[in-house]
Amino acid sequence: MKNTEKKVLFLIIIILIIVLGVILFLYFNNSNSESNSLGIFSNDKTNQESASEDFEIVKDSTEVKINYTNEEQKNEYTEYDAKINLDSLLVEGNGASVSNKTITISKKGVYYFSGTAKDANIAVNAGDDDIVVLVFDGANITSSNTSIINGMNAKEIIVNLAKNSTNEFTDSEKYTVFTDEEEPNSLIFSKTDLCINGDGKLIVNANYNDGIASKDNLTIINSQIELNSKDDGIRGKDSVVLKNVNLIIKSDGDGIKSTNEIEGKGYVYIDGGTIDIESKGDGIDCETVLNINDAKIDI
Repeated sequence: MKNTEKKVLFLIIIILIIVLGVILFLYFNNSNSESNSLGIFSNDKTNQESASEDFEIVKDSTEVKINYTNEEQKNEYTEYDAKINLDSLLVEGNGASVSNKTITISKKGVYYFSGTAKDANIAVNAGDDDIVVLVFDGANITSSNTSIINGMNAKEIIVNLAKNSTNEFTDSEKYTVFTDEEEPNSLIFSKTDLCINGDGKLIVNANYNDGIASKDNLTIINSQIELNSKDDGIRGKDSVVLKNVNLIIKSDGDGIKSTNEIEGKGYVYIDGGTIDIESKGDGIDCETVLNINDAKIDI
């Protein structure tokens, strides 16, 4: 074989190797980008879902078992232990009191809120075994120095959105009132289990940090929520459970997040509903298991 022919053959081999390398690079790079196009992150690699940006996933939940309490599944209330007029900050009934525009709930019961309050907030400081239900019916609350709802102590706090009602909560860019170190750190904050239910609508304007957060389990059932947050949108340390929700999140941090690394916790479970997330961080971030069952999600 002449030297010229050898050079041509060598050049062809080099070109083929380069082309093959480019094809392999594009293939693997595209596969990785598709698997992360949703911004979904879970440390449980066996349970991650890969899909396009607009998708529908149907999946049976075999790894997470959810048990809803009777109160969590109750959509509507007609009897109340106390009614709070937000326009005047007057209380009718027992278990609630007002001081310096802070409405304090001190025992179990159902509390009804309506009207508009500027620079006000709600603190729940009940007993360890108390279930506190806060019913909002056309409530508009702004706060200039702390969270709108600060769940300090209770067995569970339930935020109920009254049927056909629209409620709006707005906090400020800076908190100056804290009850424990740097807490609360979200517009709706709870140290204990937190549930949001009801057929109403909630608009959350979280200008300080997170939108809705629980240091235990966070459950949202049936409700319609529009949320804008400075950091994470929805955060439940032990778990986040969303059932038949209509949820719109715009966040500068993660959209939905669960952070507990203990076995059996740190999961996100989505059962039905429509979720739209626009986040600068992960769309959905969990430490253990992500289960999605018959939900429409756009991230």
